[in-house]
Amino acid sequence: MKAATRNSWAPEIELKFAVSPEAAGLLLNLPPLKRARDLGERCIDSRYFDTAGGRLQRDGIALRVRRQGDSFVQTAKVFDPAGHTAFRLEREDPVAGPRPCAALLRQAAGSGYADIADGDLVPAFRTMINRRVLMLEDEDRGSRVEVAIDNGFVEASGAREPLSEIELELMEGGIGDLYTLALGMHRQTPLAIEAFTKSQRGYALGGGLPPAWSKVGAFALDPGTSLDDAIALTMGRCYGHWMNNQAAALDGRDIEGVHQMRVALRRLRAALELFAPWLDEGSRTRFAADVKWIAASLAAVRDLDVLHHATLAPLREAFPGDDDLARLEECIGNRRQEASRRLVLALGSPRYTSAVLTLGQWIVERGWSDGDPVLDDPAKAHVSGALNHVHTQVLSHGEGFDSLNAVTRHRLRLRIKRLRYAIQFVGPVFPGADPWLQALSELQDALGAANDAAVAGDLIRGCARPASGKRSLARARGLVAGWWAARREHLEKDARARWRAFTELEPFWGTAPDRP
Repeated sequence: MKAATRNSWAPEIELKFAVSPEAAGLLLNLPPLKRARDLGERCIDSRYFDTAGGRLQRDGIALRVRRQGDSFVQTAKVFDPAGHTAFRLEREDPVAGPRPCAALLRQAAGSGYADIADGDLVPAFRTMINRRVLMLEDEDRGSRVEVAIDNGFVEASGAREPLSEIELELMEGGIGDLYTLALGMHRQTPLAIEAFTKSQRGYALGGGLPPAWSKVGAFALDPGTSLDDAIALTMGRCYGHWMNNQAAALDGRDIEGVHQMRVALRRLRAALELFAPWLDEGSRTRFAADVKWIAASLAAVRDLDVLHHATLAPLREAFPGDDDLARLEECIGNRRQEASRRLVLALGSPRYTSAVLTLGQWIVERGWSDGDPVLDDPAKAHVSGALNHVHTQVLSHGEGFDSLNAVTRHRLRLRIKRLRYAIQFVGPVFPGADPWLQALSELQDALGAANDAAVAGDLIRGCARPASGKRSLARARGLVAGWWAARREHLEKDARARWRAFTELEPFWGTAPDRP
């Protein structure tokens, strides 16, 4: 939804899908696009700029100059700091020619870029797009959506990559209207979520840094926040965290992308569980199943990343040049490539698109709000019981902690994570959450090391090799097992101490649950 004037930041609210030219042509002949007002086609030549060291990319800023007839427009874009997936912030300024103006960049992005001069901004890549534009208007709903069908290419460092996508940009109306349109189109011709922006494609093609990953922002509730707003803010923050890490997860060069996207989905499942008393059971169950399915594809990659970085890397350092560890590392690398391939297929599937769109619409339209007056009450009056419930589950799963086996401790660790997430979500409405978050984080880490050891063993056993390589693989397994065995006593002592420290905490949210 762009502002009518330039020279200021304005929100750009859009959904984007990868689609073949053939599928785009099919959609044009089906409602609702068939009844849209055709605004014609135009060729768009955009040049993107950055410093020689890629400073703007690192800071999450896309800077381009686009020719429009006989004039030029400089545009800066950043992701919305609030974390909503459909939002980016955009600023447009007229410039005299095809090169950017550093002074306008400073006006847009702040004094932190005062050291950048015009000559420091060098060409990074280019996009050439043939764009067909349609306008969909719904007078009854008061909505206008611009539909842009883009075909062209991105060009960087002498390489060229085709580009074909559909963008739905909200010009007027509610964000839910955007999701309604997208879901209708998806039911007619399956669409795939386009996780990469044009600038991310350009940087990847030119050998730049991988797409940036991001952690979740603060869950800034206060004692006066209503229960309805608490649910919306929490779900929206988790959903935005998920969406903002799609590109980094798919790119795969930085393992933190997969990790952050998986964490986002775990938080979302925890939120669905925490707020379950106020959610429709059918919707909650469906969304939880979709999130769990997506998370499974991420877990297959993440477990191999942890094995490589937490176990194999220190072992390779301790035994430099060891051929058996090198063969194991090669095997794990091959398995990661296959897991990454399956992840790409999952995130490009119709089921994934449906999950993203239906859950996104449910959140922005507050699909749980059914007129229940309780939702207007302060969240503080109702979430104590929800926290008690999750806390009780942790205590129950941890009964007899010292004698629990690895499988049971893993289940306990998952409950600990959910309690930590729940406190991050709603803890700000009470004083005294910080000691709990610290204790839960330390306990989770202590149990996580033991779980990493168990998963490492399972993954290595699944690394099948021809008979000629069995002996070297067995030796490598032995090295891994010995490395973890040397740490086992210390890890166990630490885990027991962390558990005792946790159980001594008094709930900061009110009455403590009955101990099992």
